[in-house]
Amino acid sequence: MSNIEENKNKIVLIGFVLIIVVIVITFTRDSIGNKKKNVDETETVAQPVDETNYLLPKELQQKIIQKEKDLFMIDVRDRESYLAEHIENTINIPMEFIYQEYDHIDKKNTLIIIGADYSDRKDLSELFTFLKKENFEKLYVLSGGMTAWKDSYQPTVSIGNPESLEDIAKVSFLNPAQVNIAIQNDYSAIILDVRSKKDFENGHIRGAINIPADEIEKRKNEISSAKELIMYSESTLKDFQIAVKLYDLGFLATYIIDGGLASWTEKNFELIQ
Repeated sequence: MSNIEENKNKIVLIGFVLIIVVIVITFTRDSIGNKKKNVDETETVAQPVDETNYLLPKELQQKIIQKEKDLFMIDVRDRESYLAEHIENTINIPMEFIYQEYDHIDKKNTLIIIGADYSDRKDLSELFTFLKKENFEKLYVLSGGMTAWKDSYQPTVSIGNPESLEDIAKVSFLNPAQVNIAIQNDYSAIILDVRSKKDFENGHIRGAINIPADEIEKRKNEISSAKELIMYSESTLKDFQIAVKLYDLGFLATYIIDGGLASWTEKNFELIQ
């Protein structure tokens, strides 16, 4: 065999070996990639929420009525939907933030997750699976979310809508002169200033107590529901919205000053510091 033919055979052999090596490497790499992919998918696939971990609206309401110890309710809807209407004493942590903020929650609590409706079942399942892996043992989901809660006529706290006939019916008005006469005659009513502490200290109606608007829900026990309630703020729209909220919280005899604090000062009625 000539040297030329021997060299040709060597080249063919080397080429064949290189092809085999490439095939082996490619197969091995794909196999490893598939295994990693399967592991990743296993870690992220949400498990369906067990039926025993769903609460019907009436079951959650029973827990609330009984003041169950360590009950912690999280509303994962967007902020605007939460402010419009929510279950009393729920905390709003929108879904896009819950994965960063969950570690602030005590894992010993009975945790209730509240979504919008059945359409977010997949997202809630993923969140439920995640929290289970983070060792939240007493974990439940409100079946049907806020839609099911309202459809079963359970109580909610809402921000008043001036265009809603239902909300308008919750609010009563007093003109500044009527309020002034009531104060002069020591009428037994609570006057509530819902402005900031700083604004309150700069000048308020005599006898008023100060609970800022964003603290009303958690401090409602500081207000007697046995007395009539006259409230005011710096804005007539805010007056209306907070009055509706107070009504929803059980203060059924709530009045607002017609025209707000501005109408009070226009009449040159007394403000004290």
